[in-house]
Amino acid sequence: MLECSVCGTQISSWNNSDIDSNTSYLNPETTHHGTPSEFGRNQLGSTFSNSDKDSNGSHLSSSWKSSGKRLKRMDNQLKQHDLGSRQRRQAQELIMKNTPNGNLRTLSLDLLDTGWPDARKNKSIQPIWQAAHPWGIGGSAGACILQASRLLNIDCRIDELLSNVLPQTNPKFGRKAIFRASKSLSKIIRMNKELRYNHQDHPLAVMSRANLGETKFRIVSKDLHTIIQFVRQNEIHVGNARTFLACCTHMLATSREIEFKASEINTLFGCSVHYMLRSIPIYQLISNINPSLLKQEALPLP
Repeated sequence: MLECSVCGTQISSWNNSDIDSNTSYLNPETTHHGTPSEFGRNQLGSTFSNSDKDSNGSHLSSSWKSSGKRLKRMDNQLKQHDLGSRQRRQAQELIMKNTPNGNLRTLSLDLLDTGWPDARKNKSIQPIWQAAHPWGIGGSAGACILQASRLLNIDCRIDELLSNVLPQTNPKFGRKAIFRASKSLSKIIRMNKELRYNHQDHPLAVMSRANLGETKFRIVSKDLHTIIQFVRQNEIHVGNARTFLACCTHMLATSREIEFKASEINTLFGCSVHYMLRSIPIYQLISNINPSLLKQEALPLP
């Protein structure tokens, strides 16, 4: 019950169970305190209207306008201090928009915090946006999603990622921006012992996405898993998992006399058309695992 503290007059009842129930009727596009922040996320600051009228439609005086602008400026400064620059917040919004709610989004945001720290708090790290310049925002968001996908053994294809984070950019330049930022992020992760991870599980995620059992290459699927198992057990670094598996598939399929085009493998694994540039070291690796898996014809002439 709400009552006067002087005379004790009861004014109205008070709902203790839902103190802020009136906010549920507010138009979300109007100015108010907004929704609460998610658990573990920083406060987003206040929301100020750009209108020169009050809630009753009356024009604000010049002093009220000045006060509102000053408060908005102060709030933006505090917001930038807590959440980082406007560009960093845009990269965060890109990640939020293009990842489902769950582990992938959480890890991507954590990697953004690691790769794009507040310069006032950590000046020793070169932020990943510099490596992706002039596409620092989209390149950083894409690199964090790509690295988080590898950490969680999720197959993330670069073409799909490009269309989400850098839709207006030439794909050639967009790929370079994401890969440069990803390389920079990997370097930062190696410096941070708590965030180190192993790439050995990524080929399994790529194989799962390719689903060879539904294609003409199902005959070589067992041999591919044998190669992957050998690589994991011996902790062999294979570099780009897509081009590695594509090259292995090409040589195994050639040895089994399967008719195919290189473009089929390129589409299947979502990799570069130049995957056979790695053929010689991969041929040697497979020969060391099991010489009977390949024929000499599987190795293209130099």
